[in-house]
Amino acid sequence: MFEQSRKGIVKYFKDNLGILIALVGMIVFLFIWPTTHATFLTPTNIFNVLRQSASNLMLACGMTMVIILGGIDLSVGSIIAMSGCFAAGAVVWHGMPEIVGLLIGILSGILFGRMKKENRRKITDLRHELHMYPELSMQEREMAERIKRFLTD
Repeated sequence: MFEQSRKGIVKYFKDNLGILIALVGMIVFLFIWPTTHATFLTPTNIFNVLRQSASNLMLACGMTMVIILGGIDLSVGSIIAMSGCFAAGAVVWHGMPEIVGLLIGILSGILFGRMKKENRRKITDLRHELHMYPELSMQEREMAERIKRFLTD
């Protein structure tokens, strides 16, 4: 009995070695860094870290609810990213008020979420194809033509 549990523990540590090393490194960092930098554990710094991570927390809570409610769909992350891009683009590039950008983000998320799975698959395939030919290759015209062909098909 003891031998079997020992093998299980050894297997656990082998399977999770990278995570455990990162955890130990983070613990060491959190003990050493505050003693060398006086501003690390100040209320102002902690508040700034919490404020900057609040948007990711909201997204994570929303995605967790989708998974818990059984609507598990791996495209949720892509839909959130695309909706965020639309919202940010509306505010930054087109000078719209933030509330309009927020509404555009919500509406685009609803539209992408309601899209048929086959159309989502086509868009995902297009995205994968475009990632094979990055902008750095100086092939912007060919990419633009490929997107035009995709939209007219």
